[in-house]
Amino acid sequence: MKIIIATPSPFARKVRVILSEKSIDFEEIIDVPWNSETLTDGVNPLGKIPILINDNLEPLFDSKVIAQYLDHYKSKPLFYPRDLKENISAQLIETVTDGVCDAVV
Repeated sequence: MKIIIATPSPFARKVRVILSEKSIDFEEIIDVPWNSETLTDGVNPLGKIPILINDNLEPLFDSKVIAQYLDHYKSKPLFYPRDLKENISAQLIETVTDGVCDAVV
């Protein structure tokens, strides 16, 4: 499993924390998405990081999508509640905090 990141990205950091907490081995590939030689072209139509590359899937992008995938890939520790109401509540909190991070970045 590989993760394409930019080191200052809070979204990449979120995914790296989840990978570490779940003890999933991964290779970090550092990229600068605003450079002309970026690795994100052709992988993420939005041109953003993080991007998860797993041999079994098409590349995944957006930290929320990657985090949800990782919870299904390895369930312990669980980051998103299984109960629908609790899961939606957690996703709403995540959306607000991602919005705050977007504003800061």
